[in-house]
Amino acid sequence: MKNILIISNVILMSLGQICFKKAAIYFSTLSEQPLVLRFLLNPWYYVAGILYVTATFLYVKILTDGDLSMTYIILTAATILITTILSNLFFKETLSVVNIVGIVVIILGILLITKK
Repeated sequence: MKNILIISNVILMSLGQICFKKAAIYFSTLSEQPLVLRFLLNPWYYVAGILYVTATFLYVKILTDGDLSMTYIILTAATILITTILSNLFFKETLSVVNIVGIVVIILGILLITKK
């Protein structure tokens, strides 16, 4: 059950980041609107907010059964990994050799940290 919560949290956080990027893109299309309206009229902010609130509830539940130091590292690293991949898929952001090496290092770091 804990692994399902962790995976769900990572997916929600990563999708939240994608929605924040979509919000930024949409934000620029409303350049004629006052700043407050640009935020209020942007549906992507609401979607991202719902994803983040849900992820926060899951995170608190995950912390009831785990150490903060271990949980935070795993969730953050996995979210970075998934968000990088999704940004490449959704926004065609380039993955350089350095990015790929970094992803491999993150994966190795997660494996090392979770090794018992």
